[in-house]
Amino acid sequence: TISAAVNGDLQLGSITANIAEANDADRVGATIADGVSGDTNFPHGKIKPVMTVGEINMCRQNHGDVYVGVPDGMGAYLRNDETVRLVVQSESYGPLRYESYPYYVNDDTASFTGSHVQYADFDRKGLSKFLNHGRPASNIITGFGQVADTYYNLAGKLVGPRTVDGLTTTGAHFSNTDAAGNWSVAELPTEADWLMQSLCSAHLEEAHQWGEGLGFEDDIYITNEEWITYAKGAEFVGISMHAIDLRRRVDYAVGSVTVSGFEKIVELNPQHEDYVVLSLSGYNGAYNNPEGEIDARNAEYGPRPDGSDWVNPENVCPARIYIGMKGKMEDGK
Repeated sequence: TISAAVNGDLQLGSITANIAEANDADRVGATIADGVSGDTNFPHGKIKPVMTVGEINMCRQNHGDVYVGVPDGMGAYLRNDETVRLVVQSESYGPLRYESYPYYVNDDTASFTGSHVQYADFDRKGLSKFLNHGRPASNIITGFGQVADTYYNLAGKLVGPRTVDGLTTTGAHFSNTDAAGNWSVAELPTEADWLMQSLCSAHLEEAHQWGEGLGFEDDIYITNEEWITYAKGAEFVGISMHAIDLRRRVDYAVGSVTVSGFEKIVELNPQHEDYVVLSLSGYNGAYNNPEGEIDARNAEYGPRPDGSDWVNPENVCPARIYIGMKGKMEDGK
């Protein structure tokens, strides 16, 4: 792999073999070999890879950056008349499974492992003809990098460095800590401050996609941390939605739609200029070892109104509609 990288054989977009198969190769007599496509007789049109996990960016800007996987939610939009920008996040789990390359944010004062949100720019004219020939996508890739370089936490503060062996009083990534800033996750990153845990299926919402004045005021990429494993007995805040302002390259951790983790969050047509509407779908509350937080809630608040103890709320409400008013905080200010 190192020699391939040095020789340029892992250039972003250079791999032409498909992972996807139209049918099981052994059923239709297709080639069965590593690095070679299987059955490519897809019933509804051609499929070609545009980039593959592990490939390396050879563009001048961000040269040497690696495309990190596993790819999950994605979206595409016109960056300008000549360029199509593909945005894709990686469902990666950091020290809970295996750590990805770290990325640095907020003027390199803090770093994340785990899930990345990356972009690749494609020449629009070349992309329009891409399925009509056998050449690789590397010929039409014009840029690559991290989508956001500024990250805000649930408190509206810039994410900062993690305090080693102590609580992080300012700038904590609260998906990893309790409200005071104490580390809560079962494992610690070895090469980064924080873990961006398992970003899941995502959606790219273009400004006013429902008509003039309807919907978001900016192009927003919405994703969310999906599940997490906390240390046994630890208290925690929970895992949040992330809204990325694509033009300003800013990631905001969002708690107003709960911090329960979801499979997917998409924008719906609000049919009104003053509001935005989000649909929260899929399972939620996917916390391993939640007992510490449940015990703490029962100790602080006592029983529920029905007299029973609070319990782990996993999948209690796996689908909801969230309505927010433009330009207003949750308290109406």
